[in-house]
Amino acid sequence: MAVVRENDWLDCDLHDPSAFVRWRSGMIAGFVVLVGFSVLTAAGTTLGWPDWGQWLTTWLGLPVAVWWVANVMKRFRVVARDDGRRARLALIGVVATSGAVLLLAWWRYNDPAPEDGAAISRRIVETLGVGFLGVLLVFLTASFLVAEFRESTWLGNFRGTFLLGVCVSTTALAVSPLFDGSPEPALVLIAAGFVAGQAGVVTGTQTLLGRAPGMRPRRFAPSSRWSWLIVGLTLFLASIGLFNLWTDMTWTLRIALPVLILLALTASRGEWDSILLVALFAVAFTWGPATAAPGLELQVSSETPVFAVFGDSYISGEGAEVFYEGTNQKGVNECRRSPGAWAPVLAREGLPGGPDRLAFFACSGAKAREIWQIDQAAQGPAAAARHEFGQGQLAEFRSVDPGPVEFSFVSIGGNDSLFSEIGQTCMGPGDCTDIAQTWLDALDSPRDFGGPDPTTLRDELVAAYTAIADATGAPVVAVPYPLPVTDAGCDSTLLTENEHRFINEFVVELNRVVRSAAAVAGAHYVDTVESALAGQRVCGPGAAGLNFITLSPVPGSIEDTLAPVNWIHNSVHPNEIGHALLADAVREWLVVNDPRVAPAPTDPGLLVARDIDELAVPGARPCRPGDPRESCDRAGDPGAWVFSELRLLGRDLYVPVAMLFAGAGLISLFFVERAERGAREVARRRGGVVGYAPSWIERLIFDLLDRLGLRWAVDRLDPRRGTAPGSP
Repeated sequence: MAVVRENDWLDCDLHDPSAFVRWRSGMIAGFVVLVGFSVLTAAGTTLGWPDWGQWLTTWLGLPVAVWWVANVMKRFRVVARDDGRRARLALIGVVATSGAVLLLAWWRYNDPAPEDGAAISRRIVETLGVGFLGVLLVFLTASFLVAEFRESTWLGNFRGTFLLGVCVSTTALAVSPLFDGSPEPALVLIAAGFVAGQAGVVTGTQTLLGRAPGMRPRRFAPSSRWSWLIVGLTLFLASIGLFNLWTDMTWTLRIALPVLILLALTASRGEWDSILLVALFAVAFTWGPATAAPGLELQVSSETPVFAVFGDSYISGEGAEVFYEGTNQKGVNECRRSPGAWAPVLAREGLPGGPDRLAFFACSGAKAREIWQIDQAAQGPAAAARHEFGQGQLAEFRSVDPGPVEFSFVSIGGNDSLFSEIGQTCMGPGDCTDIAQTWLDALDSPRDFGGPDPTTLRDELVAAYTAIADATGAPVVAVPYPLPVTDAGCDSTLLTENEHRFINEFVVELNRVVRSAAAVAGAHYVDTVESALAGQRVCGPGAAGLNFITLSPVPGSIEDTLAPVNWIHNSVHPNEIGHALLADAVREWLVVNDPRVAPAPTDPGLLVARDIDELAVPGARPCRPGDPRESCDRAGDPGAWVFSELRLLGRDLYVPVAMLFAGAGLISLFFVERAERGAREVARRRGGVVGYAPSWIERLIFDLLDRLGLRWAVDRLDPRRGTAPGSP
């Protein structure tokens, strides 16, 4: 066994009576630091600590703590080998159990609107970051188990081959017709295949390079090593070419490069996957929209004339990079009112002959009845979180009691028309015009909007406009929706040309409903807004005024911030460029129209939305009864239709994906083998621990520190220090 320096608890030799005590002390200290920084990170979020404190704990504390725990475990595994396996497995069991208990506690108290008796418990769970710490411990458990499996002799030299076979078979089964219409089992199989694939890459690389227990490091001829690189590059580039037939090069590289980086880290010896996870946590946690204090435009009093703003995310400002303080807080207030929205922009720049203050009540996700009738607290936690007062926007208006309202801008109807569902569905695989008739029917057919009897979308809008006019005592100005994309498709959106045209045609149909409802209710209609983004739509020649897919985490508890499902809310919404164009369009309308004088109500007659066959979408092939296409039997359920299309896409791209992973694995193998050879040479010159070879990333770090003259840092970080020379 290696000769260990005195009082160096990191290099443990179980034949030294005090070695286990030193290792145990190191692990306890590491976990105390890990838990401490996790709690500090979560508490800083919940309690509103300064940004610099949150950055310090997230970017410095957490990665250092994870590195500490992972490296103490690794060094004990390297030196102790089988003698310490029981102690290591016991520790892994404790970590896994702790993570599971924490996740159960988080799940139990994760209700955004808890009963009074559970509110204190939820606050404690949020402040301590219980869910985040549970996920971190479970991930460390998985990392430790993979490392233990890597050191085992189960299945001998065929472990990697067996696990890669499990990966291929489970993922192939997941995209097979057997699970068509059953997303949950398919997702479980894909997750299991991913885990098996990661372990297969690790153990396969270990066996091939002779790093497995009982094996001597292998020597490879230069021609063999270079053949890995050549074959790997060939497969990798060929897969990119095949992917590029499906999408453009930008999206192809977004898929291919992360796969290459992931496999390079997976093939590494060190626990770099854990550190990578924490780095991703840090990026997501410290990256998100900024906040701004309410400006002069929002400072109203009972004597100050104002114009009021009601409606949904297209008028509240979702899609912007800055939100007013307190309006973008997960589980508290998610109205996402932005100073960059077009209404505040108009207030600051001045309306033609109008007031320069606004009473801002628009809220992301709002539906028509949530303006005037529905108490959102009764609609479940998600709805209750939208408003500070837990009620509709007119209830908030009455509680604020602003000055005299001269007129109100209202943008509503998009959520009632299922427009957000259209965006989510069309961004997925397949051509959403196959099931477009479902959404078109929703524009004019009676449905359940939450009242005692089915009503139409126009009826809902008329009721909202009338309620606002009655509550404010001022005319209503109905604002339609801008056309978001060009008619001609482009690769960067992942939308077909049919989908581009259908989305625009649907917005036209939705705006027909808005115009008709405004006429019935005696409200104005801003006809300049529909074409406001012309020239700067998505795929247009100018800078896009609307986000397609953009990632933006939401503030709140650390679990809410790090949940990817909360990152995409700014997608398919106008950005600052778009809101500036909308402000110009509304200003243009105000120059020739007086919003203070309400038009007389008129009866435009029966409203009938056009069918998909009547729209300007010549390439559409809508699903009809008896259509033989595999996904058409799910045309009435967009969620099931999307999953069916995903399965078909997975089947079509299975070979390119396999080529991508195989190529990336061979490329990684080439560089790992080169780093291993260099590490073994250094170990022979400087002495090394039996069976230890640092990861290629560690080797790069050590070389960099050597070149910078920081040899003392290498001596402290490199676990080969102080060992007997001559070890392989």
